[in-house]
Amino acid sequence: KGGKNINMYDINVHFIKPWTSGTGCSIACLMEDNQGPVDLMVSHSWAGSVMESLNSIKTITTMYLVPKETQIFFCTMCMYQADDGAIGGLSITEQLEKRPFQTIIDNEPQRGMFIIHTTISEVYERLWC
Repeated sequence: KGGKNINMYDINVHFIKPWTSGTGCSIACLMEDNQGPVDLMVSHSWAGSVMESLNSIKTITTMYLVPKETQIFFCTMCMYQADDGAIGGLSITEQLEKRPFQTIIDNEPQRGMFIIHTTISEVYERLWC
């Protein structure tokens, strides 16, 4: 597939779901107990290049002097992707019913909101969140 063509669907299937399956927790929740207010929101296309997305996030955090302790919302990592009925874990549908994206937008994150565009996928081709 080539490194540039690896996308979030691939990361989800090969890494996120296996790591989180049965826990009811997102990657973010497993890594950090403090799920405080979101300071920065990053929107992206799941079909976009992971390498380009990572480089964009590095650029954003460097350019805007984002401290390491900043609470960043990146849906792939912040929502429970396993959708496996684990105790305490909400399905994707149940999570979306809580309107996490709209809630974050309404709360106007202190460090802003960013949209990542990559060369292999147009972020506006699929609007569902």
